[in-house]
Amino acid sequence: MPKRKKQNHHQPPTQQQPPLPEREETGDEEDGSPIDKSDRPVCRHFAKKGHCRYEDLCAFYHPGVNGPPL
Repeated sequence: MPKRKKQNHHQPPTQQQPPLPEREETGDEEDGSPIDKSDRPVCRHFAKKGHCRYEDLCAFYHPGVNGPPL
């Protein structure tokens, strides 16, 4: 019986990913106003503690900060 090749789950995929855009998303639009994330789910950390360690980089909605208050 032929030996099976070991799988290395720590190697990156063989296909190259397209390069990321040079502009980083900092949470602010070019005019300085924050991005409205009110269409996203509320950040559970912000809802529970009133703050979130990811601040503007958080993918979720912080009511009153990156959208209208609830």
